[in-house]
Amino acid sequence: MFVVVFCHVYEVVYSGVGSSPWLRSVISSAVRFAVPMYLVIAGYLAGRGRFADRQAPSPAGAFRQRITPIAVNFLAWNVIYIILMRILAGAPLWTLNSLWSLTTGCVHLYFIFVLMQLFMIHALIRPLLQGWRGAIITICAALMTIGFYVVSDALLWTTGPDDHFFEWHWGKSFAAWSLFYFWGAWLSRAEPLIERMSRNLVPLAMATAVSLAAYVIETYLELVAFGDTSRGYFLATGIPFQFLCANLVIASARRLDTSGIQKRAMDLLARSGFDTYGIFLCHYAFLLLLWSALKSRLTALSPSAATLLIGIAVWAASQGLVRVMQKPGLRRINRVFFR
Repeated sequence: MFVVVFCHVYEVVYSGVGSSPWLRSVISSAVRFAVPMYLVIAGYLAGRGRFADRQAPSPAGAFRQRITPIAVNFLAWNVIYIILMRILAGAPLWTLNSLWSLTTGCVHLYFIFVLMQLFMIHALIRPLLQGWRGAIITICAALMTIGFYVVSDALLWTTGPDDHFFEWHWGKSFAAWSLFYFWGAWLSRAEPLIERMSRNLVPLAMATAVSLAAYVIETYLELVAFGDTSRGYFLATGIPFQFLCANLVIASARRLDTSGIQKRAMDLLARSGFDTYGIFLCHYAFLLLLWSALKSRLTALSPSAATLLIGIAVWAASQGLVRVMQKPGLRRINRVFFR
C-alpha cells in the first residue's frame, strides 16, 4: 500500500514537471507490481477463508456477505470522488462519463470493481477449484490475462495511443487481472510452493530484474514514440515482471516471517496492514485536497522532496481517518465508508 500511495503522489507531483524519460520509465514500470500483488493476496486469503470452507455460502450468500458491503463502500467513495473532481477540477456531474465512473470506479477505485467481479466468479466456481479442475481454471485464467496484455500491446503499436482509453475502460474487466487472483487462490492450496519460492529468492530476484529491464525498455520506447504512457500496466513485457515481482515480495515476506527476526518497524507495518483497505479507498481524496491547497507553497521544493512530504501527509491523514472511524460510536458510518 505504501507503493500505491507514493506512486499516486509521484504522478500528481510530477505532472507537468519535466524529467528524464528513462527515470519516468523506471519508476512507472517498477511500481506496477503492487496491484497484481494485492490481487494475489486477495485470491490467497479468499482461498483460505470462507470460500474454502465446505460450508461456504452459496453464490447468493457470498454476494450478500462479501460483495454487498464492499459495494456500499465503493459507491460511497465514487460519489465523493466525483464531487471532488467537480469542486477541484470543474468536471461535470451529470454525464455518461460520471455514470461510468460511479458504476465501474472513479480514479483508482476500478480495483474494487475488479475485485467484486473476481469474488463473484470465485463464489460461482468454488466447487471446481480443487484438484485438476483447479489447475485447469488457473491455467485458463493465466491465458485470458496473457491474451489481454498481448491484444493491448498490439493495439498500442498498431493504432497508436488512445489517451488511456483502453487501460481505463477495458482494464476494468476481470479478464485483465484473472491470472493474479486465481494464482493467489492456487497458492492457498499449495503452501509448499510458497516455501520453495522463499528458499530460492536469488534466482527469483534475478528473473524479476531481467523482466523489469524488458518492461522498462518498452515503456521507454512508448514514452519516446508517443510522449506519454497510454499503457502503464498492459504491455506484453509488463506481465512477467508484475507476476514475478508479486511472487518475489510474497516469498520474501514468508522468508522473513519464518526467520524469527522481529523488528518494531515490521510490527508497525503489520499492524498497518489491517488499515490498508481503508487507506486505499480514501488516500486519493487527501492527495487531491492537499495538493490543491499546498502546490503553490511547495514550488521552492524539488519534486522529490514534495513527493516525500505530500506522501507522508497523505498516509498519516488516511490512516488517521481509518483509525478514528473504527471507534465504536462511529460503527454505522464506518460500514458505509470503510466496512
